[in-house]
Amino acid sequence: YDPKAGHGRNKRGRGNNKESPSKPMDFRLKSKLLQQQAKQQEEEEKTNSAMLPSSTYDTESWKAGEEALRRKRLRAAFDRKDIDGSGYLERNEIAAAFAASGVIATEDAVDALMESRDLNGDGRLDFEEYVAFATDAEKWQKEQNKKSGQKACTMIIIGRVKAGINMKDVNLNRLFQKFGGGGHAKAASATARLSDENEASTLLQGLVDELIDTSLLKQPTVGDFMTAPVLSAKPTMNEKQVEDLFTRYDVRALPVVDDNNDVIGLVTYKEVAAAKQRFWNKEQKRLRREAKEAKEAD
Repeated sequence: YDPKAGHGRNKRGRGNNKESPSKPMDFRLKSKLLQQQAKQQEEEEKTNSAMLPSSTYDTESWKAGEEALRRKRLRAAFDRKDIDGSGYLERNEIAAAFAASGVIATEDAVDALMESRDLNGDGRLDFEEYVAFATDAEKWQKEQNKKSGQKACTMIIIGRVKAGINMKDVNLNRLFQKFGGGGHAKAASATARLSDENEASTLLQGLVDELIDTSLLKQPTVGDFMTAPVLSAKPTMNEKQVEDLFTRYDVRALPVVDDNNDVIGLVTYKEVAAAKQRFWNKEQKRLRREAKEAKEAD
């Protein structure tokens, strides 16, 4: 109901069912508004065209950005294979990379690869030689895909740390940056371009392995927060002495050790409290019995 236009409902007692004269005006206003929006959109398109003088410029910019993202991914893969962090891939690291991919490469195969890709002859691969090798491998893969009818595809990766789980060292934002993605430390996403759908499982397994290597192993161990030296109780201690240890050191359980400091049992705060309650019940029962016997003697 529009109080200004005066239409939307009938007034009582007047029986006026005629359409309000303001409706044609509403239609004219809407039509005018649509014309203004169309004109504004046309001006924005002209401005965008001025900013991008040719489609070639836009295409070349995208290619440059895509190539930078590709090199970033290759750098991350190179660093993972560079086990000793020397900045080069030696023969043993190349063989380990093949083994991690499920390929058992012989020494002759590794030597042949080094001979064909080691352009400066130093017996190892630097990053640029690795990029050249990856480029040739991608071209060969594309040719094979054309022959087999396989097509490239895109995979969206979404990661989230489950609520209530303490994983403070996990940083999904840093993990997804090599794919051009990002987000928060506990929730992030990325889009990966695949030459074939079969690459999806390998990529996801690589993410899981990297997550384990860089994050999960950094969780604190018991040695980081344990109590030392070890507090213990002797089997000859009474309930009051053990309770004093619980109160003084704010603990709820103690190992019981013998004279050789060998653990022979465990005593908890709950067990001491239960023992005290049983002792109190027995004492009250004894007092009631004595009072009853004294009353009968009188």
